Amino acid sequence: MVYDYVTYIAINPAKREEYVNLIKIFSKCSRVIIAPWFPVEERGEPPFRIIWKKRNHSFLKFSTTENDTINPRRGREVLQIY
Repeated sequence: MVYDYVTYIAINPAKREEYVNLIKIFSKCSRVIIAPWFPVEERGEPPFRIIWKKRNHSFLKFSTTENDTINPRRGREVLQIY
């Protein structure tokens, strides 16, 4: 299992492709990726914004914004399982 918690958001958006490529390598072995994506609103500094759109991917198994999270993140975080 690959679990990303605040790693992706800390990476400058211009460098995220490198991280995504590493996740692809790791996910070939694990087949499960769990990620609470935060924040989903515009920001100019770390944590950097996650550009999230509600859509169905064949590899996306679960997605919700109705997750049990800490108050400052409520409604600003998306939990996804791939």
